[in-house]
Amino acid sequence: MTRTPATTRARRTPPQPTWFEEAKCRGKSRFFYPPPNETAAERTLRERYAAVVCRSCPAMYECRSWARNQHEFGYWGGESESARTAAGFVPRNVGELRVTTASRQPSDRVIRTVVP
Repeated sequence: MTRTPATTRARRTPPQPTWFEEAKCRGKSRFFYPPPNETAAERTLRERYAAVVCRSCPAMYECRSWARNQHEFGYWGGESESARTAAGFVPRNVGELRVTTASRQPSDRVIRTVVP
């Protein structure tokens, strides 16, 4: 079997949504995706920074809608993956979620999301 050298293979890049050009989060991915072994306190702080960026973004609603439809993981459109899961849009990478329904005991807690 003959393989094409890596230098001549074309790289596939996913299509970007039209709102992405005006998004304020470009270049700030450290606020929107968790690093390995992130603690709960670090996650809370990171998501607060992400929320500040999202609040001033003109593409926030389009971003949130896109993340819900694509079942994205991370912080998108002012919404964390746990908030999207509570709204019925489960991220693709369910194994990466910190709390899964199988590991939780039933409770009467209500998950509240903040919608601007």
